[in-house]
Amino acid sequence: MANILFDFGHPADIHTFYHAVKILKEDGHFVHISTLDRDIMIELLDSTNLNYGITYRRGAKLNLLQEIPIRSWQIFRQAQSHSIDVAVSVTNLTVGFPMWLRCKPYIAISDTEQAFNQIRTALPFAKRLITPDSFYHDYGSKQVRYVGTKELAYLHPDVYTPDISVLNEVGISPTERYSILRLSAWRATHDVDKHGLSYDEKIAVVNELVKYGKVIVSAEDEVPEEFQHLITNFPKERMHDLMAFASLYIGEGATMAAESCVLGTPAILTNTLDLGYLRDLQRRELMFSSVDGEKVLHKIREILDDPESANNFPERANQFIAESESLTDVLVREIRQHFP
Repeated sequence: MANILFDFGHPADIHTFYHAVKILKEDGHFVHISTLDRDIMIELLDSTNLNYGITYRRGAKLNLLQEIPIRSWQIFRQAQSHSIDVAVSVTNLTVGFPMWLRCKPYIAISDTEQAFNQIRTALPFAKRLITPDSFYHDYGSKQVRYVGTKELAYLHPDVYTPDISVLNEVGISPTERYSILRLSAWRATHDVDKHGLSYDEKIAVVNELVKYGKVIVSAEDEVPEEFQHLITNFPKERMHDLMAFASLYIGEGATMAAESCVLGTPAILTNTLDLGYLRDLQRRELMFSSVDGEKVLHKIREILDDPESANNFPERANQFIAESESLTDVLVREIRQHFP
């Protein structure tokens, strides 16, 4: 049996790796989790049955170059103290380098071509780089591709069933239409030189959405005063349930857009981010992407005015799922090859 370390650097990592952690524990492996203390990560982790250790509490006074050696040292100490045999994370130098120093394998995950700095610095220390097959950069023999998106690791019908009781919790009738608007903080490294709609265009979007029903705003940062009345309080771990029954997702978050797609909810991405899996979802007509305000308004009307769209998107999502492989299966298979 192996000692396995999973490092979480983003709230999405908790969802992405949750089922792999569960399966590996059932296999008899000892799984350790390290996490940053950022955004809602601790709140999400506390809603699971996972034990974790905080490796770094992100503060405003430290920049990335100062943070890297601190996190690397903390990961190294944790790997040493728990005799870690293999580590897994989204591509991260602060995990790869300590494992390389210990002559132990590191498995990196990525679906973001724009994160080339993270990939470039972590890849020399990685044994594997696992990416979607739609990933349009080639990193050679270390790269392992799978069909699908990472969101299927936790939203595949085999592991997730939407719970409609969330509607009652937020005061929405099962027959009531509602849309979800996501506002990003634009602090991620892959957000550099990217942008979404202008402030006035966002106001126009909200004014259009309210014509069709309730609007729920989800935001990484402070919400503008004009949107404050749209904030709905609900447990963050119920977001996927809320997304599953929405008439439309629209926003700047690419991960949430992809989540909506696999849930069969129409998605409009308002972000200039260009990724392979986003191209694939658009090709499959599961997503529309634009930062042109007029085009976005037109697409909102096209989707919400069409009664057939309620069936078209779930049907296309089911076809996509049938052709895909879960990242969980790929990751577990990779680890089992080394530690049966």
